[in-house]
Amino acid sequence: MTETNTPELFPLPSPHFFVFAQGGRMHFGWEQSGFYIKAGERTRHSFPLTPEGWTSAWEMMSSDYPQLAVKVAATVERTVQARIATPQAVRQTQPMLIVTTNEISGYRITKVHGDVFGLIVRARNYFSNIGAGLHTVVGGEVSGYTKLLTDSRNQARERLWKEARSKGANAVVAMRFDCNEIGVFANEG
Repeated sequence: MTETNTPELFPLPSPHFFVFAQGGRMHFGWEQSGFYIKAGERTRHSFPLTPEGWTSAWEMMSSDYPQLAVKVAATVERTVQARIATPQAVRQTQPMLIVTTNEISGYRITKVHGDVFGLIVRARNYFSNIGAGLHTVVGGEVSGYTKLLTDSRNQARERLWKEARSKGANAVVAMRFDCNEIGVFANEG
């Protein structure tokens, strides 16, 4: 067996992926359950969805399924080149993956960049507050406050991912929303 360098793959570019070789009889891919090598519809080999699992899958493909390995390497190379070709300025302005869980399926946390937050303090104008106060007498949704809260959360989320990007992060885990009243006329989101 000749020694081959394992192509860089992580973070995974998408939640699902597959590459066909040998006239469509063999294919390699991954899904949430892990990496796999299939012959037709039958799974021949499966590996955990981790960098170590990718290394094991690559080593097996290189030795046992060289045609498949060549196609997978070319596809992975195109994916990595596309990732590199995306200008940093564009990446800085693109929203990122933000989740409330402590981990993300299919990804591995390799570096912690510290805590980040998106903070905003907003207030409605005086006349809107009077109208909302009158609306509470008859009941129902106070649509002005609903819009204020939605806009505040969206702006806080945008500030959160921009701060995370500035620290070099590509995702935010364990995100939490909190909303408080400050004084009589302002809300913190």
